[in-house]
Amino acid sequence: MKDNVNDIITRLQDLVEDKATLRLIVKEGTRLKIVNRRLQTSKTVDVSRIVGREGEKEVLVCRLLGDEPCDRNFSVVPIVGMGGVGKKNSS
Repeated sequence: MKDNVNDIITRLQDLVEDKATLRLIVKEGTRLKIVNRRLQTSKTVDVSRIVGREGEKEVLVCRLLGDEPCDRNFSVVPIVGMGGVGKKNSS
């Protein structure tokens, strides 16, 4: 235990020396206030506001609803995106 304390003291002294060598100064500052702002979400989707990805959407729907036997070919379709974009609703 004593050796551990001595090691910590030595490391702290090294840091103090590094601070002086690098000409760092200690500044008292204020804490940053972190605000967690989430986008407003809704379970309803205005389809007219969705742009792009029409081709990918058609391919995905065909794969999911197709008659192809699933014992030969199957696909894993990852659904990724920022929080609140509707990943759960899509699945």
